Amino acid sequence: MSPAYTVLMILEGLAFLAWAATMFQAVFRIRSRAVAQTRHLWPGPSAIRPALSAWARDPAERGLKLRLLVLTILLFALIAAAGLTRAAGA
Repeated sequence: MSPAYTVLMILEGLAFLAWAATMFQAVFRIRSRAVAQTRHLWPGPSAIRPALSAWARDPAERGLKLRLLVLTILLFALIAAAGLTRAAGA
């Protein structure tokens, strides 16, 4: 395993941790909206869909959505770079 591949894999792991934390934050915010709208502790899919739509259109959530987008693109780029590095080194 080349040092470049090792570094890319470490960066990919760190990017995934950041992406997962951001995704959980988004999911919990969407769930909180659904709970507030329905007043049910466990809102079903029919309540989650409008909450997701409201979250997606909320300008106050722009920072979280942008961070999620950037981390997703970064993660895909690191996956591609690691694959190309691995293929070149094999």
